[in-house]
Amino acid sequence: MALLAVAAVFAPVAAAQVDISINDQALSGRAAPVNPDPNADPNAAFVTGDGDLLLLDDREHFTLRSVTDFVYTSNARLSDDNRVSDTYLREEVALRAATRLDQTWDVFAESGAIFTRFSDETDLNSDTLFARIGASTPWKGGTLGGSLAGNFIHEDGFGDDLIDQLVLTGYYLKSYRLEDNWTLGTRVIASQTWTDPHDFTNLRLTLGADLIRPVHRKVVWISGVDVYASWYADYFPNSPAVTEDRNDLGLRARTELRWNICENASLRGILGYNFQDSTIDFLDYGERTAGLSLLLTLDF
Repeated sequence: MALLAVAAVFAPVAAAQVDISINDQALSGRAAPVNPDPNADPNAAFVTGDGDLLLLDDREHFTLRSVTDFVYTSNARLSDDNRVSDTYLREEVALRAATRLDQTWDVFAESGAIFTRFSDETDLNSDTLFARIGASTPWKGGTLGGSLAGNFIHEDGFGDDLIDQLVLTGYYLKSYRLEDNWTLGTRVIASQTWTDPHDFTNLRLTLGADLIRPVHRKVVWISGVDVYASWYADYFPNSPAVTEDRNDLGLRARTELRWNICENASLRGILGYNFQDSTIDFLDYGERTAGLSLLLTLDF
């Protein structure tokens, strides 16, 4: 069986769930502001800084963030050849510094760690360190931006190094005000990921959209979908089980209710479906997810 034939060289895929979440961090949470205001500019959701550090004023530029996710997945290993359901706990802690330069560019730098623990499939447990810098600016009614991130994924307990990634991302976000307090948020994202081991180096293009509607003064309903295509540079070229280049097509859909408990805390309930069709058969998968996510921030 192909999956067993490459098991010895396939250990880094144990971090697949973390890999996906890491690369989406730069854009997660941008769909709706912390305190949604139906009368506010939808683009306010995308602002990442609130002043200029060079002014040395008393504005708050630093944010300490904690994100706790508890997730059920119907396919923990992201392979239909080895389908198993599980639950996992994911804890992210990060420190971000953000500011606005020349009243035009929102810039940030952040670093942190992510700890992921599965209930049953404990070989998928991982610890990750990451650092990211980025900038964005208004452009043609939307937001144009980019980031450079380093992700260092280790086995449980910061054991053996699984994957090191350098991820260059560019994106364009634009939102549209619709009738009855609906907002449509659209995005185009391109990313180039260089990795060690080199087998996971890839180029990805993503197109996505969210429908957003406040349902209460502090509750927002968001439903969205992303479609992506990935092209891998040289996926395990010496493995007898991999006989062609790896190219993936995928879809991620989700719906969520986000309750902004207060200015520094929000709770999300999320249902999702992920699908991937790959030229490598054992990387095809469908996955259903359900989760709760608690975001806490401290500005100073």
